[in-house]
Amino acid sequence: MPAAVRDAAVEITGVDPARVTLNVLPAGGSFGRRLDPDSAAQAIQIAVTMPGTPMKATWSRQEDMTHDNPRPLHMALGRGTVADGRVLAQDRDNIGPSLIPSSWGRASSPRRASARAMPASMTLDVA
Repeated sequence: MPAAVRDAAVEITGVDPARVTLNVLPAGGSFGRRLDPDSAAQAIQIAVTMPGTPMKATWSRQEDMTHDNPRPLHMALGRGTVADGRVLAQDRDNIGPSLIPSSWGRASSPRRASARAMPASMTLDVA
């Protein structure tokens, strides 16, 4: 979600969006709570408050789960035909409500990343 992180950085710092540089790691998808930019927004808030200070912010598993946004249950069924190590046919069905309201609807909610408060018990190591 680089665009959401960029938008949070712009909102928090007031910097021109063209001057925001993100280094996105090719490390797979942002699934579950990682889809939200709140942890990056938190790091930006700390960096603005304490410029030039190395830091490491860690949420406990409980804090991480407490700040999650629940998503609706989905079920999937897949079947196919394989011969000689090749997939010849496949069919997949997914059953569940739309993810749009639970995922993308958060972007305009009052709980968006930059508006969220940091957990009261967050561990912050400042070197």
